[in-house]
Amino acid sequence: MEDLYNSLLKYFINATITVWNSFIKAPMGKPYVEKAEENVFLFSGYVGVTSFAPALPGRIIIAMDDPVALKVRDAFLDDEVEDSKVDTTLFSVAEFTNIVGGNTFSVFNNNFEKYRIFPSPPSAFYGKNIKFINFKVKGFNVIFPIEDKKLVLNMVILGDKND
Repeated sequence: MEDLYNSLLKYFINATITVWNSFIKAPMGKPYVEKAEENVFLFSGYVGVTSFAPALPGRIIIAMDDPVALKVRDAFLDDEVEDSKVDTTLFSVAEFTNIVGGNTFSVFNNNFEKYRIFPSPPSAFYGKNIKFINFKVKGFNVIFPIEDKKLVLNMVILGDKND
């Protein structure tokens, strides 16, 4: 199972880079992986979330500092927007999360035909100190530096009683 976890994390990283480079006109620094030490993921800014199951049940969070989320919104709207409407940005963050997930799940399912994973529709949130609590999961944070801000991919896989 560890190979499946590692492959899925690698596919999420590659998909995030691919989707970012396809849509956003801003450089992205080299990502680095951190094992989540706590069962709480806390973030202030924009957050996209999608769950997946059944072979490897879990979920991803793609969290973005405000300026990063605005870059995503501007790219998806194909133009810079004068206002700072939260709903437009939330939609863009959810769609970015959806595209990253779709890309990841397609590659995973093609490479591991015995194991199938399918996503739920994405959700998006905005606020300060948004908290997600993870129980009995293996969690990883991948930090993607973007200028002086960041995009964080948090992936958790439901663990068993020995995790």
